[in-house]
Amino acid sequence: MKQNEAEETEFEGVIIPVGWGTSGDVLAVSLVTFDEGEYSIDPGIAWDHFLRDHLRKRVRLSGVLHADGTIQVRRVEVLENPERVP
Repeated sequence: MKQNEAEETEFEGVIIPVGWGTSGDVLAVSLVTFDEGEYSIDPGIAWDHFLRDHLRKRVRLSGVLHADGTIQVRRVEVLENPERVP
């Protein structure tokens, strides 16, 4: 399959921090799904900064899953804080 023919997949889970800078700033995030999967978020995308602002929130992502387990995000929907989930 060619890169431009890659299919989008939908994921739902919680955004977590996974990489930090020397001053403690979050530099990388992952999505942890409710079936215990963990996917890295491609840091070279515009959504990366947006997702860092929504750590520990439940989200729905649409994007391309690469063979290395990284998601190239195309769309994001913030669903709610996990603290409010029954």
